[in-house]
Formats: sequence, C-alpha cells, structure tokens
Amino acid sequence: MWHNLGMLRTFLSCLLLAAGVLTGAAPAHATVLRGLSLTQLCDRSSTIVRGRVERTEAAWRDGRIYTAVHLRVEASLAGARRTGETVTFWRLGGEVGNIGQRVIGAPTFRVGERVIVFLQRYRGRLFVTGMFQGKVRVLPATSTAPARVAPAVSRAVLLGTKRALRRYPALSTFEAAVRQLVRTRGQRRRSRP
Repeated sequence: MWHNLGMLRTFLSCLLLAAGVLTGAAPAHATVLRGLSLTQLCDRSSTIVRGRVERTEAAWRDGRIYTAVHLRVEASLAGARRTGETVTFWRLGGEVGNIGQRVIGAPTFRVGERVIVFLQRYRGRLFVTGMFQGKVRVLPATSTAPARVAPAVSRAVLLGTKRALRRYPALSTFEAAVRQLVRTRGQRRRSRP
C-alpha cells in the first residue's frame, strides 16, 4: 500500500497532528525554581520571623489575586520586629469570591499554622523569599522530641542542587544557624566581587 517510507512518515505525522487537535491538546505550564541554600535565603531576606498565622485575606491587584498573610510574631531572627507584633506579607494567588488563582510554587498559609518565614521587600511590600522555599513549618514538640522544623514542601524538584532544608532539625538548632548567618551576612556581601 505504501510505496515508500517517506509517504508513511508523512501520513503518520499528519495523523498525530490531527489527534492532538481533535483531543484539544493544551500547552504545558511549569514553574522552575532555583534551589536556595539557607545562606542564600538569609542573605536575600530583610525580615525573618517565627510566628503564628492569624488571618489571610485575598484581593485583586493589577489583574491578579494576591493574598495578605497576617502573622503574629513569636521571635524575630532578622529585621526590627518585636514579639507580639503583627507582620503582614503577601503571596501570589488566592481566592476572591468564587474566583481563584493558583501560582505553582507559591507557599500557602493556614490560620493557626506556626511558621518561620523569610521575607524580602518588593515594590514596598514584603513577599516570601524564594517562593515556597522561604516558608518553614514549625512542628510541635512531643513527649520524646523537641519542636522541629520542616520544609513547606517535602518533595520538590529544584533547578540546581541547593536546598535550604534537607532534614528536620530541632527548632532551636535551626534558629541558631539562621541567627549566625544573619550576623555574618555583611561580611559575605563585602567579600563578593
């Protein structure tokens, strides 16, 4: 039936193209994040705090939905924040009425959740540094273990090999490491070319 291999290839190519059109094939979308080390998160963040999420509220802004997260500060690791103060920061995406926008890679926050957040200023507002990498969950102490920290997303593919948090250290150990990196970040900035 097919006189040559070229005709068969052309027919199969047309068949595959038609199948894609008929099934409504859609383009793939992805978020690519470069993995950040704990040092990089500290160096890029003007404010680092541990606290409890009090409330969230989403609103339209410039054709997008942004969610304001209000966090009651338990401890300040960087920046001039006091215990008991409320810090408001923003994340991309959220729900307004019956319309929702989801941004792959953006962290989500639940009321009552305890977290450490790494925040950077952008256009006069605080945003989470490095998308979900800038959110660290605080796990409660148990009868056999002290309070610990865990990444916001346990399984994620990041560009590069760096990742701020690979294991679940004790909260006190993690906070001591962050405070040390914050104290020495001026030295790192001066030594860069």
